[in-house]
Amino acid sequence: FHQAYGYEEFVEGIRPAMGKGHMNYAIQDGAFLTLCQRAAQNPAQRYAMLIDEINRANVSRVFGELLSLIEPDKRAGMPNAMQVNLAYSGRAFSVPANVDIYATMNTQDHSLAPLDMALRRRFRFIDCPPQPELLATIHIDTATPDHLQTKDSKVPSSSSVLTDEKTSSIDLSALLTSLNRRISQTLGQDAVLGHAFLFNVQTLEQLQSVLVEQIIPQIAQAAGGQVGVLQYVFDDEGHPQHSQFIQDVQASVDSSG
Repeated sequence: FHQAYGYEEFVEGIRPAMGKGHMNYAIQDGAFLTLCQRAAQNPAQRYAMLIDEINRANVSRVFGELLSLIEPDKRAGMPNAMQVNLAYSGRAFSVPANVDIYATMNTQDHSLAPLDMALRRRFRFIDCPPQPELLATIHIDTATPDHLQTKDSKVPSSSSVLTDEKTSSIDLSALLTSLNRRISQTLGQDAVLGHAFLFNVQTLEQLQSVLVEQIIPQIAQAAGGQVGVLQYVFDDEGHPQHSQFIQDVQASVDSSG
């Protein structure tokens, strides 16, 4: 779904169609109506509609009169079965009992309105938290070139870094778990990071890039640019400025002045 997605694409609507050398307008079935027609013809088979980012659209507008019909007990053949006349064609319609609707929704994007309560009670909700156990451990050769030994290649001190004589290891699972614990304490559970950020990270350079270009900007936006919150998340409090992962440039200028 997206902001411009509507009833016409999902159920039915009037759309232009090319005829013999001219354009005309006809009522065309939308994605959900097409699926329901297939399901009604094959009741022994289950059919599913998968909707990504369901709360990006005006859900009540997209579903229209189907909002009541998707309830399990109001499906065709059920005890409280209902049918309606569709808005454009006027056809009698009911949702088959062998149609399932699966949807994902973004709870972190606060620019989106909360899901309509009328629709929320028609779904069962499953939380999908980050899975840090899926992440790898990076093994770094301590004999790496000098440019990797500078302060620019630091990783957050909240990470689990195991060092021996030849290699140091960065446990990405421990890193994400630690970051998310501090994020949830300061910014709330909806602001925690998903494991997808670090899923393909295999080297120190890749970790640096993900931190600088993706993770830090996202946390900074969630924190409203508050450097103190960022420093807490990355466990910089109490550390000398030269060893801090997040540095308050303005505070440094003020103190030097």
